[in-house]
Amino acid sequence: MSANIEQKKRQIDLILILCLLLGLAQRLWFLIHSGWAIESDEAIVGLMAKHIAEGKEWPIFYYGQYYMGSLEAIFVALLFSLVGISNVTLKLVPFLFSLIHIYLVYLLAKSLAGRGVARLAALFTAVAPVTLIVWSSKPRGGFIELVVIGTWCLYLAVVWLKSAKQDSKTLLLLGFLLGLGWWVNNQILFYMVAIGVVFAWHYLRSYPFAKTGKDVLTALLSFLLGSSLFWYANLISTPRFQSWGNLGHQASPDKVWSYFVGFLTEALPILLGARNPWEYSDVFTGAGPIAAFIYFICLIAFIVYIAKQKQSADALILVFVAVVPLIFSTSGFGWLSQEPRYLLPMYSVLGIVEALAVSYLWQSKYLGLKYLAPILALSIVLLNVYSNYGRGGYLPGEPFVYEGERVSKDHSVLYQWLKQERYDHIITNYWIGYRVAFETKEAVTFTHFMEPRTLRIKEYERDGWWQGQIYPYVLVPKQAQEYARWLNDLGYNFRLTNLGSYVVIDRVVPMYFRNEKIILTPEQIVSTQRPEWRERMIDGDMGTRWGSGLHQTPGMSITVNLDGQKTVGSLSLELGFWTTDRARELFIEGQTNDGQWCVIFSTAGNLKFYEETARTLDLYFKPQPYKAIRLIQTGKHPVLDWSIAELSLYKVEN
Repeated sequence: MSANIEQKKRQIDLILILCLLLGLAQRLWFLIHSGWAIESDEAIVGLMAKHIAEGKEWPIFYYGQYYMGSLEAIFVALLFSLVGISNVTLKLVPFLFSLIHIYLVYLLAKSLAGRGVARLAALFTAVAPVTLIVWSSKPRGGFIELVVIGTWCLYLAVVWLKSAKQDSKTLLLLGFLLGLGWWVNNQILFYMVAIGVVFAWHYLRSYPFAKTGKDVLTALLSFLLGSSLFWYANLISTPRFQSWGNLGHQASPDKVWSYFVGFLTEALPILLGARNPWEYSDVFTGAGPIAAFIYFICLIAFIVYIAKQKQSADALILVFVAVVPLIFSTSGFGWLSQEPRYLLPMYSVLGIVEALAVSYLWQSKYLGLKYLAPILALSIVLLNVYSNYGRGGYLPGEPFVYEGERVSKDHSVLYQWLKQERYDHIITNYWIGYRVAFETKEAVTFTHFMEPRTLRIKEYERDGWWQGQIYPYVLVPKQAQEYARWLNDLGYNFRLTNLGSYVVIDRVVPMYFRNEKIILTPEQIVSTQRPEWRERMIDGDMGTRWGSGLHQTPGMSITVNLDGQKTVGSLSLELGFWTTDRARELFIEGQTNDGQWCVIFSTAGNLKFYEETARTLDLYFKPQPYKAIRLIQTGKHPVLDWSIAELSLYKVEN
């Protein structure tokens, strides 16, 4: 008899191991076929880990923001120290955590309904929809790690609720993990609310006030210990408690319903595997309705099962399933339903809900429901598999840079060229730059160019980079084509190098060389606004400015009379500290000897690049005698005025 029991235990262990191996194989397939490629948000974790491994100051939060703790980067730093820095090593941490997640789902399901349901839940989680597989290898600041922490918390909560002793040791660990999750990622709120609701109900029914107060204090103290880094960072920050500015965003009342509809019609099909992230169409015709039907059947069967059990531990999962979409829909992140990374905690219980439903139907005395169980289980597995491998297999695209053009999957050609040209700094897009910095181990850093302007590592930025023109621009082809036209309009020569997915613009130099600066007096300047301030734009002091004193409206102008005729070939317009007060649209013209006005420069059609260079606009044009130069502001702004710190005119030579 004992031998049979021991054999059964070994068999159960083998089934769990088989599920883990299936999960490992599916996730490894994805990593290999994606070439272990990373994006810049992942590179940030790698750079944080690199800095930790090098002995620099440990960051408490993800670079550039005051939320999402650095736990993931700390684990990555440990691996970097052991096996070296690489994309593979970087992705191993979330990969390993994703396998732990399968095991914790197994334990949670086992604590709720036994080994049979646990094995099935582990299978559904191992052979998972593509969204979970993708995020099982993304080091983006602790997303999959938070799911692991949260699933562990649900498991401890269930164990405690089902325990006869309900000891304080479990509460201590539960509180600590919830606190740790609070530091790692604000999505721990899903777990905190669900556990808090069920525990409150349980205590109201089962314990006197004194016992309740003691346990609440125990859990609170352990929570504060687990989240201590979060509070420490917010207490020493200037201003204090910066995290609340990011975590406190809530949806406006008029948005809540649309976010909830987005959850049902966009996010849920993606979570269930019927649709891929950022896509509008299903993975195959009818996949959405099929997934909705499967989930509806599972949810109904699960609710019936919970109603019959009448236990707080089982109700916890149902409360969690209800809490997640409610919090998501009322949060400031509710708009992100097409790439539902803020709903990944659903995978803590989704496989369990499905497994419990299948088990309940299988145990039904009604033959129709009993035979529905294997069909339901097979449908779940097939849908999950198809979401990953249907239509040739799903691999997410690289981030968009400009006009539908993406980051290149392979940067080897770029890195070879930069090394050959001995460049250690480039001007490029966020989605290219941080990845370059990590993959070159910071041998090449970058200055931001165009959107997104999120600044993660301030030390990379090179002030005054545009004036010197000593760094190459690494741009996607359409962007390079338009920017080359802009540089030509400004009067610059440059070199274009095609590197496949990118075009590099470097050796940017003026077509003409500045010679003598033309000395101007206030009497030579006529401005339509604030004429009494005109001397401030020619006083050589970047700390003073001419300002319109009125919000920008078309027709504002500044005319520089040149005392007869002066040969002019260059103009410099500097904003100094008043970068927000740039002319929204600018038109520059010169008056020739015959009294005619000719166009020298216009921002029309080039506004996006003008915004990048407006702090110091250095313009070169064909030199000729001008009686006057006129700057006309042709844009609008409802609040900001038009400011100029320094206006300079130059003679030039070829």
